[in-house]
Amino acid sequence: LSNANGLILASSGSGKSFFAKLLISRYLLNNTKVMVIDPQGEYKNLVNVFNGELIELSRTSKTMINPLDLMGHDYAEKRLSLMDLMPVILGELTEPQKSFIDRALTEAYQRKGINEDPETWENEPPILEDVLEILERYEKKAITLEKSTIRSLINRLGMYVEGVFSFMNRHTNIDFTNNFVCF
Repeated sequence: LSNANGLILASSGSGKSFFAKLLISRYLLNNTKVMVIDPQGEYKNLVNVFNGELIELSRTSKTMINPLDLMGHDYAEKRLSLMDLMPVILGELTEPQKSFIDRALTEAYQRKGINEDPETWENEPPILEDVLEILERYEKKAITLEKSTIRSLINRLGMYVEGVFSFMNRHTNIDFTNNFVCF
């Protein structure tokens, strides 16, 4: 079936990058939205020419995507995707840990006034620090058996709030309305 995706295959030095940049330029001149994943940074000049949005995801970058930001998605759908993301950033999770994370995420969104009602989806979303604070509160109220389960989550999530990955503990500051977005 036809779709909006494309693939360029050819041998080294045959002009794949040139063709891709030409195609992107044509799309942008026709006011088509273009998103590029550019791990080698070869599209930076093109982003500058077309006043695109360059998103550099690193510890020192000015741009950031808050993993808890709905970014136009359905609230329930976002929570499901977060349950897929949490094992990626926190490592393997037991069923009780998944339950605590789910409860903490739900409460973090509720505190920001975000729920199933689409009118609430434009509210400022929580950040990872909000989830960590809720888990810390859960730990204080937990029975002895649950404390180690919650403490494990707190320790792992702490890296994303106060530790080496703390650069992710920020609100989204990216312009996705731009027709040219390059990651």
